Amino acid sequence: MNPFSRHTQRDINFFRWRIDTPHLVSQIQRLYDFIFQGRPDVVLDIGCGEGLSLRYTTPLKYVGVDSSLGRLRYASVQYKNHSFVQGDGTCLPFSNERFDLVFCKGTLHHLSKQEIFPMMKEMERVCKKGGWVAIIEPNTYNLSFFLLALLRKRERGILNCTSTFFLKYFETLGMGREIRWRYDGTVTPLRVMTYFFRNREFIRSPWFSNLWKKIDGVSNKIIPERFWTNIVILARK
Repeated sequence: MNPFSRHTQRDINFFRWRIDTPHLVSQIQRLYDFIFQGRPDVVLDIGCGEGLSLRYTTPLKYVGVDSSLGRLRYASVQYKNHSFVQGDGTCLPFSNERFDLVFCKGTLHHLSKQEIFPMMKEMERVCKKGGWVAIIEPNTYNLSFFLLALLRKRERGILNCTSTFFLKYFETLGMGREIRWRYDGTVTPLRVMTYFFRNREFIRSPWFSNLWKKIDGVSNKIIPERFWTNIVILARK
């Protein structure tokens, strides 16, 4: 059976856009380098999708959790040496203190406000003492993401994504003693354009990648960090 058999063409195109666009790939790599800086051996990825994280990381043991059976089927075919489990991030099917790093990327903003803290509490529960819990979420103060939240109902949770919002939850969990966090990247009009033209080959060309890199570099010098694309937070248990 085709592992993508239950995916829509939009799902497939979106996935390929994320793995085939060179400058986007380098941006994503930077995010994973930050949260994997301690070189954890046993890792849990919540909202793992097609296992995209494994393109940027090499943990000794990786477990991915997602609600989509179609995405998990694809991931299990591509990464046979790792484990993938269908499940809910607010009720994880794992014992306490099992993982060195528990993280999620672009997942929390799809939950209701009432679900975010229970999921973060579950992430803390399954993390080993001395391990790390990490989140990567879109920044509500970034203009492009703010507009996306207003235009698309499924992205409305971005309006909650501020550093203050998440840091408060980490402190409530008793994880406020050692926290590393940063803003990362800017969403320029070029990134928005690559999304809408993700089926066109020119976005994968070297000249376009170099142009995007230069514009991003200028944008990062002009735009204050609090308006950059992502919020990245890493907290030690």
